[in-house]
Parts: sequence; C-alpha cells; structure tokens
Amino acid sequence: TNRFRYYMYENAAGDESDMLRIRIHLADPNEQPTYIVGLLNDAGSGEIKRNCIYNATMTINSPEPEVTNVMLNTYLWDEQVNIVAEGVPVAPPSNSYILKPGRTVYVPVSQANRHDASAIGAQDDLEVGLVWSEVTGIDPDGVIKGISLIGNGKEAIIEVVAGSSPGNALVAVKKAGNIVWSWHIWVTYYDPVATGLTYYGGFGAVYGEGTLMGCNLGATGNSPTNTIASMGLFYQWGRKDPFPYKPATPLSDGSVSTTLFDAGGMRTSLTMLDEQVSLNEAIQNPNVMYMRNDWLTPAVVDLWTSITTPKKIYDPCPYGWRVPDQNEVVKMWSLFTSLGSTGISTSGGYYLPWVGSIGLDETYTASGELHMSESNMGSTTSVLLINTKTAFYNSGDRGPARAIRCVKYNGEV
Repeated sequence: TNRFRYYMYENAAGDESDMLRIRIHLADPNEQPTYIVGLLNDAGSGEIKRNCIYNATMTINSPEPEVTNVMLNTYLWDEQVNIVAEGVPVAPPSNSYILKPGRTVYVPVSQANRHDASAIGAQDDLEVGLVWSEVTGIDPDGVIKGISLIGNGKEAIIEVVAGSSPGNALVAVKKAGNIVWSWHIWVTYYDPVATGLTYYGGFGAVYGEGTLMGCNLGATGNSPTNTIASMGLFYQWGRKDPFPYKPATPLSDGSVSTTLFDAGGMRTSLTMLDEQVSLNEAIQNPNVMYMRNDWLTPAVVDLWTSITTPKKIYDPCPYGWRVPDQNEVVKMWSLFTSLGSTGISTSGGYYLPWVGSIGLDETYTASGELHMSESNMGSTTSVLLINTKTAFYNSGDRGPARAIRCVKYNGEV
C-alpha cells in the first residue's frame, strides 16, 4: 500500500472539466502517466475547499505495481500547476508551518523568489540551518529533530522533522553564507485550527462567515491558567519573523528575556539594534529587532496586506490564515463578553489572553495589544488596545512587537 498526502490548491470549479487530477506513473515519470484519477467530493462535484481534508483511495490491479512517481495537478483557468513529484508532499508556500511533535514538513525554498525573483537561481548552492529554537538544539527531544536539504537551487525543498517537545523554532536557507529566507516552525499538541471560533460580521459581512484561530500565533496552548504558553510570539509590524521574548508575567510591566538555542544546543540570543533598515536587510537578519518607531526605510504601508491583496508574502500566519484587518479585530472584540484576571472570553469559553508589547526601550508593557494588518497612518499602524474595561483600535508605532491572532483566509499565499 502506498499512501501520499498532499496540500492542494482550492478548486472553485463544480464540474469534471476543471477538477483536480492525480497522475500516477508506474514506470518512467517522464513518459505518459499510467493512470489519471479525478478528485470529486462527496457531492460528486470538483469543488475543493480550503482547510478541509479529502481522502481518495485507488486500487491498482496490474501485476505487482510499483508507484514510482505521483504528481498532483490543478487544471484551473487553463493553467496547470505541478505541486510535487516523487512522493514528497511539499507544503504550500508560507512563512510558518504548524506541526505536531514528531511530524515532518517539506518546505519549498521558492518562497524567497516571491520576494525577489533572483533570490535563488536554478543552480545556486544552498545550505539550511537552525537560527534558534526554544528547546535545546537539533535533537530528538527538542523542537526540531532534524533539518536537511533535498535538491538544490530554486526547486530545492527543506525537510524539517519536529522533535518531541512543543515550542517554536526558526529555520533558514542560506546562499554564500547569507540568509535568503527563514521560516517559523510551530510545534504544538494544541490544535489551533480545530479550536477556531466561527463568527459572522466584520470581514464575514462581505465574504460570509469568518474564523478566528484557536490561539495566538506561536502559542502552545490557550488557557487562563497558563498565560505564558498562551501568549504566543511577538512581531514587529510588517515583518514575517517572530521574536520569542517572554516577560516575567503577561500582567505586569517589566523586563523581557529569551532562552534560545542554536543547532548545537548552545545558548544563543536575539539582538536589538537602534537602527532603521531596508526590507532586504531585515529578511537577512530575522533574529534582529530594530528598535525604531518605524524600523523600515524607505517606508512601505502594505507589507502584510493591500487593498487588492488581503494577504501578502510577508504575512507571518500559516497557509490558509492571515493577519486580521481592522473590521475583523473590531468584530473579534465584540464576541468577548467575559472579563477575567488573565484575559477575556466568549460565552462559549473561547479565550484571548492579555498580551502586551515589547517596546522600543526593550521592556514589556502589559496593556493588551494585538496587531492588525492595515498601516494606513503614515509611519504608524492600526492596533487593538485592550484593558479590563474596554477595547478600541488606535494608531501605534511600527517598532514595538505585538502578538497576532490569525483569521482564516481562503485566498492564495
């Protein structure tokens, strides 16, 4: 029995002419496929929705078949897209991936070329490595058990195997010793997808229902009794890479600390610099937090979103999710009716912890803040400010790092 798992593109078509097809080769993958199998859902249509699981079973009765190559193709708008070959289930392009401990993800390095088409050439020699991990280095008992490169050049794939410990890590691909792109690997037993909250209104008023992720981005839980685990990671507006700072308590102002490890298990740390930098320099230094009101020069107002593109390639949320817009964050707040000592919750128990921000003075401010994707206020951005009495959105500097609660997204990226 051969089993293959693939991340598929969403298919809005409803008939067989535009359905997704699997091509199965029992011999040379360069020759015509031996079998072509169309994928229809339970209703008998070719519609494939985002964030759903579809199982397809096929029995091949030819003598002792050996499946040497499986390719999943989409036929949409007369365009064919080959996703994966030779049985390696390559994940969709993204800046972060959610894994259970012990699971494996295959990350395409081509995400870097969506930022810069020449970032990785067809024949470029690459290397991969661990930038930081919250639990030991590359170790079966850590967050990351192993990292390896399959292939080379812009078609290369990074195999990331999660260890047994929940937590966060950052892996990167390098060319000529310099980081070209990096990815947040989020290892957790907590299922942030299955525990999401469905709501109507806000963004849903235009596109139907919306869904809030079940915890903050990078959190390993979402419980009022474990506020540190529920906080998640911190992000400077517009940047795709997280900062795993931890305050002594989410409820008190004070200093922050990080306990991070490199690949060999040695202690490493993040860096804070009082500088403005270009977008390219920030991408090359994902472990540096630039402590300016606006860290980016020249200024850009649409790194996470734009009027025509709800999610852009610098959005830090996993595939199928994105940073919420202003309407969604306002709607999010309206769902929470119970104010507690460590956060707010809905009548059904959905929980949002108080999480402050890492300020330009390198300290933690405990007043609750959440990022929004818009930045249409010159050098500032939109922020949801939360306290024990009310919440409202306001402008905030782009420099401080804040938490993110992703919302489901049914578009590309």
